[in-house]
Amino acid sequence: MKKKSTNNTGEDTPEPPDGGWGWFVVLGAHVAQALSLGILTSCGPIIVEWTRFFNTNLAVTSWVFSLTALMGAIVSKFLKI
Repeated sequence: MKKKSTNNTGEDTPEPPDGGWGWFVVLGAHVAQALSLGILTSCGPIIVEWTRFFNTNLAVTSWVFSLTALMGAIVSKFLKI
């Protein structure tokens, strides 16, 4: 049986099954998603410079970002995210 604690009204409340860390997990997942999607969507200025540096056209260079998004979708299916 889970340990119970007493709240302000004197009633016993069951302890959360995650030990009270659930909101930190939600916050961490939100930050990870914001950073990864932010990096992918902010690559517009970088792609112009890469086309100049690698002396290629925009269609070839854009495959880098397309494959990154594709790999994220494939991996998430295996990890059941």
